[in-house]
Amino acid sequence: MLYKRIRYVVRFKGAYSEFFRALAGILIGDPASPALWNLFFADFFLAPHADDVWLAGLHVPYLAQADDIILLSHSAAGLQVKLDALLSWCERNGLTINVLKSFVMVFGPLPAVRPHLSIRDTELPIVESTVYVGVTLTSTARNIFHAHRVAQAAKARKVANAALGLESYLGRIPPQVARTLYTARVDPHLVSACTIDLDVDAASLQPLKQVQLTFVRRVLRLPAQSSVLAPLLDLGLWPLRYRRCHLAIAYARYLLTSPAQVPRAAFQASVQLAVAGHPTWLTDLKHALAALPCPVRFDYPWATMSVDHVDELSRALQASLCAYVTEHVHTSRKLTVWQNALLPLVPASASPAALFTSAPYLVLADPEQRANMSRLLAGIPPYAIEYLRRLAVPVEWRICRLCRREGVIEDEQHVLFECPDPVLHTARHEMYAAIVATHPRWLRHRQRDNNWVFFGRALRDKDTVAMVADFVAVTFQRCYAVPVVHIVSDEHLRRVTGAGRDM
Repeated sequence: MLYKRIRYVVRFKGAYSEFFRALAGILIGDPASPALWNLFFADFFLAPHADDVWLAGLHVPYLAQADDIILLSHSAAGLQVKLDALLSWCERNGLTINVLKSFVMVFGPLPAVRPHLSIRDTELPIVESTVYVGVTLTSTARNIFHAHRVAQAAKARKVANAALGLESYLGRIPPQVARTLYTARVDPHLVSACTIDLDVDAASLQPLKQVQLTFVRRVLRLPAQSSVLAPLLDLGLWPLRYRRCHLAIAYARYLLTSPAQVPRAAFQASVQLAVAGHPTWLTDLKHALAALPCPVRFDYPWATMSVDHVDELSRALQASLCAYVTEHVHTSRKLTVWQNALLPLVPASASPAALFTSAPYLVLADPEQRANMSRLLAGIPPYAIEYLRRLAVPVEWRICRLCRREGVIEDEQHVLFECPDPVLHTARHEMYAAIVATHPRWLRHRQRDNNWVFFGRALRDKDTVAMVADFVAVTFQRCYAVPVVHIVSDEHLRRVTGAGRDM
């Protein structure tokens, strides 16, 4: 009755179209449609067969997502019985099977003789790959989800390019807006099916990771050789590998607590296979966690897996992520500001939320200032320590172009806090004065903290980050205005630094 009388109307900008009817398909988005279909389909029954699929004692002859139905059997004969039963039910209920969209997939070793399966007199083709509920499955590949990863990487790349391509029409997209576009449009492709397609093979994850890294680097105007972690930290985005593992662990918790019979039975079947020593979803999860930069141990007994075990595993994953960030920052030759200014402000027992939080500088109105700050935090400022690194100049020859003092390297420590260049000295004093004027109580921090910690405190405060950005911009401008000193020998170094003492 609902479908017999249904009429449609389109509303656009306050105007309404004429009423019209659509006689094909079902009501998409209508909350009643799934319930109505389930009621209609409730009397569909498949008699037990010797070759039926069983999961942990549960009979699973078919799976259905609305009217997209998968019939399951261990044999061609058993599958043909189910095809005949489905055809008979459809004929009794006034439905027609779309034969053009029906086909057969064979998982496992291919039979020596090609099976012939049909609906009425139409033989169904055997395919190697298809899409079901949005996931591409390939029966002939070692990883049945490989084609899905390739497809999702291509889709994510296309959507990411389209999102950032808006800048051609709108100008620079603010990082906060770009982050929203990423989480809404790009991330769903990067994590698609990650709860079942676990990251056992790091190489197959690389195309997906590259989409994430390219996107965040473009948003923050960073070159391809910049740090892989700094832009993710600034934007508050987890590295993709950790995010996918986090979702897989959450899915394990769902499987343990779900009232749905089939998911729970599938999990129990996975447990039984793992106990018997076979590769399965649980063992894949164990390998994926062990392959993280800071490995997570999954040593719980398979047969007694519980929600408490999964929650403990989730906490271990978060601790692994924090350890990875800490280790990466401390061992990096470039992330000086993170090493000395930002990481010391994060408690040792902090959660990832304390590390992966949107940086206050991202809301600065001036895009050039945002770009300056992202380059400083990523360890690629225009200072000699970084500029001459690319030219393989010895560190001791990367002297300050402004003061040219012997033994003084033009690095972040020197430029930000020590260089006596009059322009920098004045800008530095103005920055400190403005910060203390904004937060008078910070005077005690200025007196107590070292330069780096106070700098980090101001960098993380929404009221003072603009003052830090103004000063950083001055340091960049000075480096752009004064050519870097190219030392070619120790004798040349002595002459240049000697002249600097006489200035």
